[in-house]
Amino acid sequence: MTDQNQGKDRENEQNKDAKEEARLHRQEEDKIVSSTLADTDFLKEKIKERPVNKRRLLRRTLITVGLAVLFGLVACTTFALLQPVLSSFLTKNEEVEVLPVQFPEETSELNPQDMVVDEQQLQIIRREAAETESQPTEDIAEHHPEENSGEGSGSVPEHQPQGGEASPENSDSAGAGVPEGNAGEPEEETEETEELSAMAAASAELADYKNVYGSLKKLTDEFSKSLVTVTATSEDDSWINVSLKNENQTSGLLLAENGRDLLILVNYDDIKRADRVLVAFNGGNECEAAVVEADMETGYAVLAVSKSLVDTMTLNRIAFPTLGSSVGHSLVGQPVVALGAPTGICGSVYYGMVISQNEPLGMTDSDYRLLRTDIYGSGKASGVLINLDGQVIGIMYGGAQNQGMGNQLCAIGISSLRKTIEKISNDQNMPYLGVNGVELSSALRAEYGLPSGAVITSIEMDSPAMAAGIQSGDIINEFNGEDVASFAGLVSKLLQTSDGDEIEITLNRQQGEEYSVMKVTVTLGTQPGAPE
Repeated sequence: MTDQNQGKDRENEQNKDAKEEARLHRQEEDKIVSSTLADTDFLKEKIKERPVNKRRLLRRTLITVGLAVLFGLVACTTFALLQPVLSSFLTKNEEVEVLPVQFPEETSELNPQDMVVDEQQLQIIRREAAETESQPTEDIAEHHPEENSGEGSGSVPEHQPQGGEASPENSDSAGAGVPEGNAGEPEEETEETEELSAMAAASAELADYKNVYGSLKKLTDEFSKSLVTVTATSEDDSWINVSLKNENQTSGLLLAENGRDLLILVNYDDIKRADRVLVAFNGGNECEAAVVEADMETGYAVLAVSKSLVDTMTLNRIAFPTLGSSVGHSLVGQPVVALGAPTGICGSVYYGMVISQNEPLGMTDSDYRLLRTDIYGSGKASGVLINLDGQVIGIMYGGAQNQGMGNQLCAIGISSLRKTIEKISNDQNMPYLGVNGVELSSALRAEYGLPSGAVITSIEMDSPAMAAGIQSGDIINEFNGEDVASFAGLVSKLLQTSDGDEIEITLNRQQGEEYSVMKVTVTLGTQPGAPE
């Protein structure tokens, strides 16, 4: 028992010693930590600001400003180049009201009152010419007063009775006073007077000549606002794989604007193979154009230039022409002006006169009439004919030059072209029937006993007319329920239709000595080769 107690006491003393040792060990550690944390002077330091290098700062500032200016210039240039493209791309889906193009109707003949006005103007011109011719003589008389006085003047002699009556003895001599007086003048003075009179008359004629051509120059300058230069560019690869750029220029006529585009009439043959078509307006603004529609018979097409691509100054400068009349008998012998590219070079001008008109061209589904002039032009001529009132009376056409007249300048009369131009300006395909015809007078119809209607002379191969069974020699007298009196009337009604329309035609076909009435249905097509 005593031994157990003694063992417990030793164990308790050992535990106390261990605890005391642990306590002392912890105190020692705490002292070490305290001493370490208290000694923090080595961590204190002073941070000094870095000195400013003003030269380096200035250099960096200048570089930043320069880069900003360069970026601005690049941004402005990029915007200027891409703005038309972006504007066109962003606005292509916007709905812009497109107005139909319609040209005013024309008057085919001169009104009687117009003829009276012309006659009055002619009398005024004649009177002014007479006054001009008499003016030099009066000036000469003022500069040679001695010729109007004295014995040689042809005045009444002093012994002649007053009251203006001559005595019987002097009646013969008084009546011959002027010749006697002239006879008494020196021969040199008479010749000098005649020379002065001739020079004065020649000077007056030259002044009139200058005035006439000065007026024509003003007329051409004013009409030039309605003309444009069309450049067609294309690229071809040669046999050595070198790209060759081809350019072809032709003259175009501003027709109208439909609210969205400017419409221009041009020769289709000059642009149909082009990869790109550019239009240069009067003043230099150049814009890209696209083909709206074309008439394959005449070879004319209408181009469209978006108004958003044309600057405001150009829009204010251009002018749309007035379409005149090419019918009647008043044009033959009348002066005309050829503008555009009558020599094949844009900007050239010719003056001349009309020598014939109303010559039929014999084209399919049309009744176009030709104007011939005495102007010697180019085989590649393009442009317009205008009268002295500045009205368009014809569009130059190079397909009617005959062998005997060489490069005689011809044009299709605007009266026969008006409806065609109006149709293709409104982006409408030209309807295709495929017939050719001729105009016959009433006397000729009566002589051969032909019924009223459009006389068909030939049918185009694989045309809608051939598919419907129409033959050469047929006389069409009804088109879609409307009477037809002539081939021109058939063409007029055909222009009121569209490709794809089904038309009922009534015709007379000769069988023996009689004509039988037939009805056929035709589905109109599109002209072969028309742009898609």
